[in-house]
Amino acid sequence: MLTRLLRQYIAARQLALALFFDHRAHADLDLATAKSTLSPIDKATTDQRYSFNIGEIDGKAFSRLIGKKIVFAPPIAECGVWPYDAEQQAKHVDFVIGVDEHGSPVTHSCDPDGVANYFGANEHASHYLTPVWFTRDVLSKYYDQPDKFSVEDGYLRCGSLWGIQIDNNIPDHVVVYLGDLGRDLHYEEQAYWRHFNVTPGDRQPSKTNFRRSFLAEFADPSEPDLVFKQRYTQLNEAWAGKFGWLLFRSPHEGDAHVFKQFRLPISESLGEFDNQLLFLVKLVIDSLNEAELTKACGTLPNEQGIGKFERYLKAQNYTNVDRDIGALRVLQALRSSGVAHAKGKNFDKIQKSVGLDRSSPRDVFRSLLSGVNQMLSDLSAYFVPATD
Repeated sequence: MLTRLLRQYIAARQLALALFFDHRAHADLDLATAKSTLSPIDKATTDQRYSFNIGEIDGKAFSRLIGKKIVFAPPIAECGVWPYDAEQQAKHVDFVIGVDEHGSPVTHSCDPDGVANYFGANEHASHYLTPVWFTRDVLSKYYDQPDKFSVEDGYLRCGSLWGIQIDNNIPDHVVVYLGDLGRDLHYEEQAYWRHFNVTPGDRQPSKTNFRRSFLAEFADPSEPDLVFKQRYTQLNEAWAGKFGWLLFRSPHEGDAHVFKQFRLPISESLGEFDNQLLFLVKLVIDSLNEAELTKACGTLPNEQGIGKFERYLKAQNYTNVDRDIGALRVLQALRSSGVAHAKGKNFDKIQKSVGLDRSSPRDVFRSLLSGVNQMLSDLSAYFVPATD
């Protein structure tokens, strides 16, 4: 797999690949015995050159094979990317789009040229805008590689190489239109998505997606993690515009991935709950701009970020201080007792207070995040209200 990708790369760039090697081996033999067994080699061709010799170190024989090999670029037509990927582009995956009267899956190719549309094409085929359903696990691959992929509200992109509209404003699923799968995803990417394809059942795409796709309306996201990212960004930008400083500091280079990887847990794993909680705490507590908060309201001995933020909010007569500071302290306690350190009695106590002892980690995280989202919304309304 990797060899093929490498050959595609050098074909696309029309570059030669140089492989240099230097191998050494030692043996408990005298030099004369070693030389009588193996002969020196010196070879040169158009794509390789290497030499092999026997030597001696501390009275013991050793051999050394040193050289290089050149892998010349295949023809650019073999690079497998546009406009030389006709063979791959001609292949399309069949996706499950429903079930028949016997309960068997109904499939249809995602070839955009083989589906119906509003202009009379392929009248008896499934429509381009047929919703295709996937379990939310399909996004794990993309969240786990933030340097390469970006999962956004209603969109998935791979840098500047490709992008596709998705409906990720649904709690447990992702929906993509049949024609978009064939138009926007390469065959191998389609095959990856096919593994997570499920029957639609009686489910419906999100109202957010309907408004955007069919009513051409601007619509805010509805899933808490997407809501968080929108409100977090908007509050920070508006705050900087009004006060001249960011409420939440820009991340260090080493934490640049946190915002992109943050999401609602996909599984019921407590481990994933811990990871996403850590990301949330980094974003809303560790990133508080303590330097500017100190300038605004001074400092007290041994006062940490949440304490500074609390005094700042009280000084500004903010109306939801107790609620929001309490929510931040719960997050901090969860991080301190269960994520940053080995779990013990303190974690047992805090998990009961948030309902982890009786509800699933996913449901608890959703509830915690909803509280943070309410905080972001109310901070915006109080400190940087929108103007008409």
